[in-house]
Order: sequence, then C-alpha cells, then structure tokens
Amino acid sequence: MNVNLRGAFFLMRNAVDDMKARHVRGNILNIASNAACMDIVGSYGSAKLSMIRMTRAFGKRFGADGIIINGIAPGATFTPMISRYAHTIDQPYPRHAIGRFIRPEEIAELAAYLMSEWGEIICGHTVVADGGDAAATL
Repeated sequence: MNVNLRGAFFLMRNAVDDMKARHVRGNILNIASNAACMDIVGSYGSAKLSMIRMTRAFGKRFGADGIIINGIAPGATFTPMISRYAHTIDQPYPRHAIGRFIRPEEIAELAAYLMSEWGEIICGHTVVADGGDAAATL
C-alpha cells in the first residue's frame, strides 16, 4: 500500500500543487493495473482500484485548471514482471480475448496519446488496456 497507493497519491498531489503554484497546464498519467478489476484478495488489487478512483477524483477536480489526469490499467504485458509464465512475445495467452500478451509499445502508444493535447478529451479516467482479459470483471 505504501508504494502502490500512498506513493502515487503523494507524487500526484505534489505535482498538482507544483503545477498550480507555477500556473502550468499539463498532464499527469497514473499506471494502475487491470488487477483492480479482478477478485484479488490482498493489498495489490485494492491499491490499484483505489488509484483508479483517485485518478477520477483528481481529474475531475483539477481539469478546469488545465491539469489533465488520467491512468492506464494494463493487462498482462510482456515485461520481466510476468516472466514466470510469459517466455516469448509470440506465446499464446488465451486469457486475453486477443489471444496474446500486450506489447510494452502498445501501452507506450496509449500513454503518448493520453499525454498529448488530443488526450485532454479524456480527463479523470483510467483506460483498461487488458486485451479483453477474461479474469477482469469491471
């Protein structure tokens, strides 16, 4: 909870305070997890769900100040974090409706859009980019 929620809260709050003090418009992007959409017992899923709600509250509160806050909740993305069951990028992953793991570049492209001027039409939302994960219920 300290890293996954409290750390994110204080970083976002401090960034907003700094941007407001300097009258700077811009974007903040939080990274949650589609674990927030699953029935996971423990602090990880709870922290990620809380981050989604926090992103919503901060986005609605500070959008009028030109501070656009959004998030991404990725599914199983081919990174070292999932190396215990993801051995190659081409390995099938049937839990995703798309049948494969998500590529880091795909999340990066989504992040670039959300951080762009065009992305301000999405404000206070978290995009669940999980390839249609069958385990996610939200």
